[in-house]
Amino acid sequence: MDQNQCIELIELYRDYEVLWNAKFKDYHNRNKKEDAWKDISAQMNIPVDILKAKMKSLSGTFRSEKSRETKKTTGSGTDNVYVSKWFAF
Repeated sequence: MDQNQCIELIELYRDYEVLWNAKFKDYHNRNKKEDAWKDISAQMNIPVDILKAKMKSLSGTFRSEKSRETKKTTGSGTDNVYVSKWFAF
């Protein structure tokens, strides 16, 4: 997947709260989640398993970048602020 497709995936994923919001009423409903993934797959014309793997990878990278940002800013002066170069941050 190229960067534009990754951004599109993130935006579509964000639209389906059932996939990421644990407080959402249908969050634990596997059928609703699978339907959401199928919708995203149809919109992007990419198989569900590839989308799930990519989203898992993107989420991990985001957590890593967020952690680096937090570690650099806590207790540091303003000169030592971490600025991510990752395209999706």
